[in-house]
Amino acid sequence: MTRQYGDARQPPPGRGEAVAAIRRPWAGDLRHFTTRAGHFMAEEAPEDIATLILDLMKR
Repeated sequence: MTRQYGDARQPPPGRGEAVAAIRRPWAGDLRHFTTRAGHFMAEEAPEDIATLILDLMKR
């Protein structure tokens, strides 16, 4: 399968941080994370996603 933006395990540098910076004024507690997963995050990296969701629920 070809990915439009490259391999999900190696996202373009700074791309996610730039998006997070745009959204931060509306979400002061926003935290940015990069996973190894592609579009189907829960299926491709279940441990990573479960950890992030549990952390979110504790806040």
